[in-house]
Amino acid sequence: MKKGLFCVIEGLDGAGGSTQTNLLKEFFEKKNVPCVFVKSPEYETEIGQSIRDYLDGKINLKTEQAFLLFAMDVLNSVPIIKEGLGKNKIVIADRYITSTIAYQCANGFSFENALKLKKISLENGLL
Repeated sequence: MKKGLFCVIEGLDGAGGSTQTNLLKEFFEKKNVPCVFVKSPEYETEIGQSIRDYLDGKINLKTEQAFLLFAMDVLNSVPIIKEGLGKNKIVIADRYITSTIAYQCANGFSFENALKLKKISLENGLL
């Protein structure tokens, strides 16, 4: 049974990750290779809008709340990812849960707790 490919481009803000994911998507589309594109944060959703408000300083969140908000954004893309992989497509992600862990732990969230939440999510098919 064939499976799709999940490709995640990670990087610091301004490092060119979004540019690279867009170039990769365009490359596959020109070659008529079926692909799906997801990004995190996805600012077009309600959760993404809350993230934008948080980043812009319009709302204040505790460290734990910020971690969970970013993690919920990633969870929103999981059905799209699973569907794409199930249809043998290449799924290209502009950031994923690893970015959430890196950024939020740099802001004070416990790395151990982040890994525990990731493990629980994986065990329950959420990631």
